[in-house]
Parts: sequence; C-alpha cells; structure tokens
Amino acid sequence: LTLLALNLLVAWVLDQTTRPFGRIVEAIGQVEAGRFDTRLPALPGREAGSIAAAFNRMVARLREQRETEQRAARAEAQLSDSRELAAWVGVLR
Repeated sequence: LTLLALNLLVAWVLDQTTRPFGRIVEAIGQVEAGRFDTRLPALPGREAGSIAAAFNRMVARLREQRETEQRAARAEAQLSDSRELAAWVGVLR
C-alpha cells in the first residue's frame, strides 16, 4: 500500500513538473503555424516561468518585425505605383 501511494505521489509530482512544458510546446506550434498573437501565461516553476517570459518577448519581437516588413512592403508598392504613374504622365506629355 505504501509503494502504491509513493508511486501515485511520484506520478503527480512528475505531472505537475512537466505540464508547463506541454503548454510551451503547444505555444511553439501555434507560432510555427503563423499565430504571432500567441502568449504564454506565467507558468509555475523558475525554469518554466523564465522560458515563458522569454517566449513572450520573442513572439512580440517577431510580431513587430513582421509588421515592419508588411509596412515596408506596402510603402514599396506605393512607391512603385507612383513611379508607374510618373512614367505615364511623362509619356502623355
């Protein structure tokens, strides 16, 4: 009976210890799928908490970089359109 109780306790402790890492792996999969709005909550444990905080900072930077690239692409398209318009105006003169 004591051995069974000890096994159950060990199984519970392992589950509590590894559960945050399952959430981290799930969040990584979401970012891999292109969901840059993914955030991890504060996770229990020093290591898991540190990983979650670093993950959230990383995703925020990725999101900012992606938004910057999208703005640059829009500006480049507008510049190209302006150049084409200027070329047409030059042809019409």
